[in-house]
Order: sequence, then structure tokens, then C-alpha cells
Amino acid sequence: MPLLQTGSIELGHADIVEAVTDFAQAKAKGKKPAERTLLLNRIVTDTRVCSFISNTDESTFRFTHKSFFEFFVAHAIIRNLTKYRSFRRSQNSENLPEKS
Repeated sequence: MPLLQTGSIELGHADIVEAVTDFAQAKAKGKKPAERTLLLNRIVTDTRVCSFISNTDESTFRFTHKSFFEFFVAHAIIRNLTKYRSFRRSQNSENLPEKS
């Protein structure tokens, strides 16, 4: 969420590589090295040719419109809230007294 933290709709090349690498590593667990490399290459290509992301120069990417940025921020917030609520429910159910 570097974009949300900085309030910018631009990402540097290093930020994209970090996000793509984290995502690819999560998706590639248990896969062979060649499959992991192919997956990473596909993700990088998708990022570069994606219609809602453009290159402003050789090392900077930006959303073509601020509404795309806002959509993805909202998506991340909802995803995190859902995870938090699930965690809280599991914590509450563990602390409930047993029925007799």
C-alpha cells in the first residue's frame, strides 16, 4: 500500500518489483523454479500492458485515472477489514464459555 501511504498515484519501478515479487512468491509456493519464473514474467508483462497503468518514464508507473487508484485502495481496505473481522470472530469464539 505504498500509494496510500504516500498519497500518490505513481509507483517507482522498485515498488512494482517488490509488490509483484511478494504476490508471485505467494502464488508460486510449491511450484517448480521454471513455473515460478514463468509466473513472475507473466505478472510483470500484465503490469506493463495493463490499460489502467501507464509508464510516465522508464522507472515510474501511474494509474491512468485517480478513480482506479481509489478502487484498489478501497479493495485493499475491504480485504483487510474482512480478515480482521474473521480474526476477531475466531478470537471471540475461543473465549466463549462452554455450554453445559
